Amino acid sequence: ARADAIKAAAEKGRTQRLADKQNEASKQLAQNQTAGATELQDQASATLQEMLDELDKGDQKRDEALRRVLADVLDSIKRLIASQETELDRLAKSVAGDAGAPAPSALDTALISLNQNTLGVAQRVREEIKSAQKLLSLLRSASDAQGDAISALRLSPADTGEADQAERSSLARLKDALAKAEKLDQQAEDRDQQRQRAELKKAYQEALE
Repeated sequence: ARADAIKAAAEKGRTQRLADKQNEASKQLAQNQTAGATELQDQASATLQEMLDELDKGDQKRDEALRRVLADVLDSIKRLIASQETELDRLAKSVAGDAGAPAPSALDTALISLNQNTLGVAQRVREEIKSAQKLLSLLRSASDAQGDAISALRLSPADTGEADQAERSSLARLKDALAKAEKLDQQAEDRDQQRQRAELKKAYQEALE
């Protein structure tokens, strides 16, 4: 988005002959033709402002793209949390010997599916939200805990205590990941981009000079 904005700004400068106007204004000033030079400089300033406005649009598009990805990630994490809570409930019923409850050793299949889904969300975060390292770490931690639970359930006999502890750890990490994703979304919505815009504008103005 930022690259597109810079390209659009540069194109606007070319089409409105920014450099030509500045050079002509310089010549007129050298010849004491101040009125014409002032008009040309005003035109050049207006063109520069339009170019800087294009850069502002680039930041806006970047945050819009980020929020679209985060919306999907948030929905996915909520589904992971619901699945993990379901698995904890199934484990509790199995340990209690409720009628119709599966044996602990039969609970690993659903956990494997949950683990694959968690890794899938983590992969998307890694690929599409480069700056969300904390969110990625939380999802990977949840995946590791799910793996520990699967291993505990596959023991003979199944270590239900270890499985319960690992699944609760997974649930906690998933909830932390949800909170982190919500915070990133809020930051994208409320972000004060003034510093970044000022830095980019300054660098662009220096390049034009």
